[in-house]
Amino acid sequence: MNLCAMTTDRYVAIAMPLKYITYMTPGRTMRLIAVAWVFPAVLWILYTILIPHFAASTSVVAFEIIVKCALEILPAVLLTTTTLDMLVIVRRHKKEISTLLAI
Repeated sequence: MNLCAMTTDRYVAIAMPLKYITYMTPGRTMRLIAVAWVFPAVLWILYTILIPHFAASTSVVAFEIIVKCALEILPAVLLTTTTLDMLVIVRRHKKEISTLLAI
């Protein structure tokens, strides 16, 4: 989740460089960091509380699937799509700069 927060920050800096300061205020940055730390902690606490009580129940299996999706699959998809989008933006900027220097 921390890597997702850092990637989100870098994405905003690359995709919207002139609006970066207005979007990434100190308050938003603190909220982004808090979500990156609190969300996995809450899921871990719920997981450790639920396991002893519902060890043989199917609800634990469902919760494990939700945790797996929330902490592994969703961040992996977010990181992949954001990184690919940043690469496209950087290549476009590189072309624009090379055409400006050629003039």
